[in-house]
Amino acid sequence: MQGFVGFGIPVWMRRLITMVPAFVIALNCNATSAMVLSQVVLSFVLPLPLVALVVLSSRESVMGDFVAGKSDRGCSVVATILIVLLNVVLIMEIVR
Repeated sequence: MQGFVGFGIPVWMRRLITMVPAFVIALNCNATSAMVLSQVVLSFVLPLPLVALVVLSSRESVMGDFVAGKSDRGCSVVATILIVLLNVVLIMEIVR
């Protein structure tokens, strides 16, 4: 992503951003409930990057010669719809 967005994050900052939340959760929470909660949060936020990935990889203006073919687009759309539907089912189960 660094070349695509035009800026970079230092390695030490990336490691800090990923490790600190894990240590905070490990020290203060039940691991099982933290895992379930993390999956619920991912269910809310996962569709956005999935849809963006399918849309951007299908555009020749973005991908150039590496644009996804029709079969790749079809498979990625089906997989995205399946993942989103499964996430909706998970969220509905948690809410009930």
